[in-house]
Amino acid sequence: MHSPVYSQLDLLRCVLPPSEIEQAEIKYHQLSTEAAELLDGMEHPVDKIQALLDFFYFDKLFCLSINQPHDAGHNLATGLLYHCAATPVLAVILVDLFRQSGFTAEPIMAKQGAIVRITLANNQFIFIKADDGASFDWHEVEQFLELTDKQKEKVKGPSDLEMAEDDDLDALLLNLFKAELIELGMFEHAFQVSQALLDIDPDNPYERRDRGFLLQQMDCDNLAVADYEFFIEQCPKDPLAQVLKTQLSDMQNNHRDLH
Repeated sequence: MHSPVYSQLDLLRCVLPPSEIEQAEIKYHQLSTEAAELLDGMEHPVDKIQALLDFFYFDKLFCLSINQPHDAGHNLATGLLYHCAATPVLAVILVDLFRQSGFTAEPIMAKQGAIVRITLANNQFIFIKADDGASFDWHEVEQFLELTDKQKEKVKGPSDLEMAEDDDLDALLLNLFKAELIELGMFEHAFQVSQALLDIDPDNPYERRDRGFLLQQMDCDNLAVADYEFFIEQCPKDPLAQVLKTQLSDMQNNHRDLH
């Protein structure tokens, strides 16, 4: 069984201090142990689901990270330590707890946030809004995902939703964390996240482009050039490729002037 929590913490080892990762792992182990003890002896799946939701949102007070004492809501480690995080991180922690409890559960990410799909017997599903634990019926899920009429022709019911692969989920969380760090101006930390993403997919041109941007922000223009050139070569029709061509010319001229 894949654990999205431990998988993400593993990837964050090259980004966060070892002590923070260790504390987060201990915290999650305690959390999942308490959840298992809570559900021990329960038989009906719906009773288990409700008990686990009450445990997560009311007993442990997991909530959205608004004006909380840490910088980035997409940092899974601080989400576990402070019990507050951005919605996608809450969804991943909740999914992992459900999986540890024997359920089939997946996160569904959308522009508005994230929901959790729990699979029951006989092809039945329960959808949970990750930021507050409220349940959704199928019509509300369609609205939340903003499915177009054309998409509704393919996605006619809960079983038709395409779930992200575990590796894609790992990368998605890292990308959200990186974007948040960039917005906060924490370029060195964002660079480390970008490096972790390139460890997963070394030849991803968009990640090479992002790493080039971060290198440029850290005044490493000579190193950024190689990443920008790779992106332009791999994605010549991308509108940003033309912009970067002009920018590269300026960077290389400045580099020659300085040396």
